[in-house]
Amino acid sequence: NELSENPDSLRDFWKPEEIEIIYSLFQYAINKDDEEKEFYLNMIENIIAFKEKKLNEYIQSVSTKY
Repeated sequence: NELSENPDSLRDFWKPEEIEIIYSLFQYAINKDDEEKEFYLNMIENIIAFKEKKLNEYIQSVSTKY
């Protein structure tokens, strides 16, 4: 499980490496043509959507335990 059962673990939800990847993708996309820029922005969107799904799953699992 990406997050422990401790709600304080939300602080660690995004690993520094993941933030760096997204930052790098943004930086890389800046100087690209529209088609490439859209591709890299879609990659970022997919990463964020995946993390949001994981966070929602975590919240659901924690909220049903109390």
